[in-house]
Amino acid sequence: MKCYTTNHRAITRYVHEVTYKVERLMSTKDRIKDYKLRSKTVEAHNGTFKRIYNYDYLPIVGLKRVQNQMFTIVASYNLIRLFNLIKENKMDLHSVISAIKFISLT
Repeated sequence: MKCYTTNHRAITRYVHEVTYKVERLMSTKDRIKDYKLRSKTVEAHNGTFKRIYNYDYLPIVGLKRVQNQMFTIVASYNLIRLFNLIKENKMDLHSVISAIKFISLT
């Protein structure tokens, strides 16, 4: 064990060390499969937000404000998606609301 005469020591890292670690992690077969699944599920919605609704830039600053803005965007998107599904399947809005209430109670 080596004793230090100063109260601190310097730890140096290569600037792109974290990037290399992530690339190594993402290059495994399981991670490649997970990433492909993510591109079909999550990233598709992000693309919709950017292309269709022009949310590629949020003119606000601060984590809480950005989180609130994203919550509003996602909630609005989910409502639009719900109404489109109701219309496509020719469902009655009242029966859908009743089903949602039933699910939330259980």
